[in-house]
Amino acid sequence: MIGDVAAHQVANVARGFLAWGRKAADAFSQNVAEYLQEEGRDVPTRTELEEFLESVDHLREATDRLEARLARLESRRPSATK
Repeated sequence: MIGDVAAHQVANVARGFLAWGRKAADAFSQNVAEYLQEEGRDVPTRTELEEFLESVDHLREATDRLEARLARLESRRPSATK
C-alpha cells in the first residue's frame, strides 16, 4: 500500500520503538527493585538473603547436634520409673 521504501522505514521505526519499550521496561523494573532493596529496605538484597539462609542452615545443624546429644544423655540416664 505504501511502497517498499516507506514500509521498510515504518518497520525500522516500529522495531526501534519496541526496543525502546523493552529498554524502558527493563530500566523501570531495575529501578523498582533497587528502590525496594536499598531505599525502602522492604526487600533484602541477594547478599543479605544468602547470609540469612546460611545462618538458618548453621542454626539447623546446631539444633540437630543438640537434639542428638540430648538423646544420648537421655539414654544414659537411669530410668526413674524402676
